[in-house]
Amino acid sequence: VRFNKSSIKHFFMLELERAYWAGAMDSDGSFSLTLSVSRTKNSSILITPNVKIAWKEVYFQTLLDAKEKYGFGKIYFSNKGKPDGTVMWQSTNLEDAIKFCQFVHPYLTIKKERVTKFIEICKYWKKTDIRKNRRIGERTRSKKDIEKIVKIAISLNEGRQTERWREWRGWDYWKPIIDKLYGDLDKVQKKRESRVCSNCKSSETY
Repeated sequence: VRFNKSSIKHFFMLELERAYWAGAMDSDGSFSLTLSVSRTKNSSILITPNVKIAWKEVYFQTLLDAKEKYGFGKIYFSNKGKPDGTVMWQSTNLEDAIKFCQFVHPYLTIKKERVTKFIEICKYWKKTDIRKNRRIGERTRSKKDIEKIVKIAISLNEGRQTERWREWRGWDYWKPIIDKLYGDLDKVQKKRESRVCSNCKSSETY
């Protein structure tokens, strides 16, 4: 394979960008999964990915340029115009969170293990989304799926300072909710599958 000078330069510039933002995430970034319960007829547990970098307000232009270049996220200010003002680049979109984490993952050091779990559970969330259940008004994931997702989300989130994030809740909080919402779900699904199989057998002709 032949590489011209332009393609080599582009490759190294891209890798430098990845290393730069990985360093930013290691030092000033965070990855978390917010758990909540939907307010629908068949309530279910939801996750919202949260990827962000927070810097002093004087570095606003750098984060704005990144937002425009990569095409995702939003810019937020805290104490704007004051000496302790900060600017934050944040995304809560699942697809964008996965892409950005994969982008910086090879160059992460401090948070590499956490981001590996973050990517894993975001992909698992997508994989277990049974859309046909959504169309008929049922929950889109099984109890087993939700338990795995919630446990990993908790393990990612518990490292954050509880003084700064008072809404953090552990497994003791979420387990009763999962049991209540999904306790009979697996039984209902198995019963439906059994009924479908029985109907298929009864319709066979010889």
